[in-house]
Amino acid sequence: MKDPLHPERGLSRIIPLYWLILLVSLHAFLPAAYAQTGMLPIRNGVIDFSGAGHTLVLKVVATVPDLPGTCSDGEIASVTAAAAGSNLYTCTSNAWTQVVSGGGAGSGTVATATQFQVGEYLANGSTISGVSIPDCQDSGGNHVNFNGSTGVYTCGTTSSTPAQLHAVTFVLNGGGSTITTGDSGFYPGSGASTGTINRVDISGGGTAGATCSITVDIWKRNAAIPTSAQKISASAPATLSSANLSQSGSLSGWTTSVAANDVWAASVATVTGCITALVQVWFQ
Repeated sequence: MKDPLHPERGLSRIIPLYWLILLVSLHAFLPAAYAQTGMLPIRNGVIDFSGAGHTLVLKVVATVPDLPGTCSDGEIASVTAAAAGSNLYTCTSNAWTQVVSGGGAGSGTVATATQFQVGEYLANGSTISGVSIPDCQDSGGNHVNFNGSTGVYTCGTTSSTPAQLHAVTFVLNGGGSTITTGDSGFYPGSGASTGTINRVDISGGGTAGATCSITVDIWKRNAAIPTSAQKISASAPATLSSANLSQSGSLSGWTTSVAANDVWAASVATVTGCITALVQVWFQ
C-alpha cells in the first residue's frame, strides 16, 4: 500500500504519528478512569494509596477465635474485641501473634481454638512478657493461679480451694450477776475438723449492756477433757477491756494447731462487771 500523498514513502513513515496520537489520547483518558473505577496508580512498583478516601488493607474479625485457622507469613489482621492499641495480629509460621502496644515484650500466640483471657485473649501454652502460661485442662477441674511475688503461673485444682473456716464458741453467763472466774464447765469438740487458729473474738456486757472487762484462757486437749495443763493461750488470753467487743485479739505464744477430735475449754481468769460474754476461736 502506498502513501496517497507521497507514494514513494509507503506507510513506514506515518506509523510513529499514529502512536503519538494514541499516547496523547490515553494520557487524557487515564485520570478519568482512575476516578471512575477506583484504580490506584502504580509507579515503579509502588502502589499509591494516598488518593483513596478509605483504605481497607486488613482482615477484620470480632474475636481471636475468629482468626483464620491457617495463615501465611506477613498476613495482618485486626481483632475488634481486643483492647484499643492491641488490635493487630501478625502471622508467623502459621500462627497469629498479638502486636502489644506500649513497647512491652508481651505476646499471645493463637495456636488453638481454646482460649482463656488474661488482660487480652491468649492461647493455652503461650507467654505473657516472657512468662509461660500452662495448659490447664478444664476437664480436670483445673484453673490458672498467678503468684504475684514470683510472677509464675501454675495450674490449680479443686483441691486448692481454701479450707472451710470453723469457730469454737463459748457462751459465758453469770445468770444476772457477774460471771465467776474459773473453768466454765463447757467443753465443745472440733470433731473431724483440722487446721490452724487464726483469730479470736470476744464480746460481753454488764447491766443494761454496759461495757465491762474480762480475760479468758483457752484450753485444748485431744480426745479428753482439758485442764489448765493444756492451756493453749499462753500469756495472751482472750481479752475484753472496758468495752463490749474485741476482735482479732492477740495470738502471741498460742499453740495454734487443731487436730481431729480436739476438746476445748474456757477458763475465766479475771472479770469486772461482765454478766454475759461470748468467746469465739476461729481456725481453718
